[in-house]
Amino acid sequence: MNYEKVLTQRTCYEGLFNTHFSMVNLDLSVPVQMLKNGTAPFKKLTRCNMGNPCGVGQKEITVVRQLIAACLSPEIRESDLIPEDVKARANVILSGCPGGNSGSYCATEGIEPIRVGVAEYITKRDGYKCDHNSIILTNGATEAILSILRPIIRSKYDAILIPRPGFPMYNAAISYYGGAEVSYDLDEDNNWGFSLAALESALDECKVRGLVPRCIVLTNPSNPTGTVQTYQDIQNIIEFAYKNSMMVIADQVYQHNIYEVESYPFISCRKVMLDLNKQGKCQGLELVSINSVSKSCYGECGRRGGYWQYENLDQKVVSQLLDIVSLGATKV
Repeated sequence: MNYEKVLTQRTCYEGLFNTHFSMVNLDLSVPVQMLKNGTAPFKKLTRCNMGNPCGVGQKEITVVRQLIAACLSPEIRESDLIPEDVKARANVILSGCPGGNSGSYCATEGIEPIRVGVAEYITKRDGYKCDHNSIILTNGATEAILSILRPIIRSKYDAILIPRPGFPMYNAAISYYGGAEVSYDLDEDNNWGFSLAALESALDECKVRGLVPRCIVLTNPSNPTGTVQTYQDIQNIIEFAYKNSMMVIADQVYQHNIYEVESYPFISCRKVMLDLNKQGKCQGLELVSINSVSKSCYGECGRRGGYWQYENLDQKVVSQLLDIVSLGATKV
């Protein structure tokens, strides 16, 4: 009797081979080999297919490395090698770790003092109080996106509305989870802004394909166009989502990377929604906001850090989702 393999392209989970993220997983074997044997018409290969500042020569931010070192090593923390303010911050972080040790298992949601700091930042940014218990720390924004997409997508009939052009990770994740992606086109003639007509067109496509529209992804600032969406754009998409009973994922990982802040101010989706709530509008809309420190704050993309913050999610769903998250490593 011959052994039949369990994992083949024919017999494994079909979502595996429906998933493609080619912008990262490029086949560089040919140019690398050309460099090795001296036949390449160039002397160096620089990978610019993805945002990777440290990989192309950006120097790290000193205080970040000092803080990491202080949290990892008591000897360094107690020495004169690092400034006193860094030591103080390290002690605050370690106060949220069992045993005062960063090597311990920590809360699934992430270390509490860090979440408190994030909540204070969001409160200051939006002008509305943010509860740190609504914040889940993650290993980068990608993990946050994957965590929240998983419970949204129940079957191949569940649709996620995503911007086009947009970040291809969403296409890959939706395909892997077995859902349906439906694109809404950004308006090139309007500086790649949102168009209600495009959203309506995406909704019509869902109806034609027999899909259930579950969620709209709002990327602000936009990736890859760099457009900073206006208050009215954000309000339009929130009201559209509410009208059609869809939740909103606000991907805001580039909110600190705006070069002309006076001309193009960043306004969070959370602020706009809470402004509308004060007017008695869109109350109860489910919103998940995502941010990253790996990219927007420090540019150390291989040193993962991010979070998702939620409004109006069913607490039973959040609790169960945290149970699933806890199957893996806890979050710093």
